[in-house]
Amino acid sequence: MGKRILVVDDDPVGGFLMESRLQKEGFDVQRAQNGEHGLNLAQSYRPELIILDVEMPSMNGYTFVGEKNKNDMIKDIP
Repeated sequence: MGKRILVVDDDPVGGFLMESRLQKEGFDVQRAQNGEHGLNLAQSYRPELIILDVEMPSMNGYTFVGEKNKNDMIKDIP
C-alpha cells in the first residue's frame, strides 16, 4: 500500500468521496468522523498526512490541531 493518510471529516459523503479518491491514487486511507476519533486514530494509525475538515461539531479543526500539537507522538504530522 501507499503512504498513510488520515481523513477527519464529520460529513459522511464528503469523507467517503475523499477516502475513495485517495485510495484510487494508491494511498492507504483511514477515516475519522470527528476530532476526538481523529486524535485517537492518529496515535494508533500514525499517518504521514492528516486531511482535516475545519467545521465540525464538538471539536472543530482548529481545536484538533491545537490538541494534536500538544501530543509528542503526532505533533509533527502535517
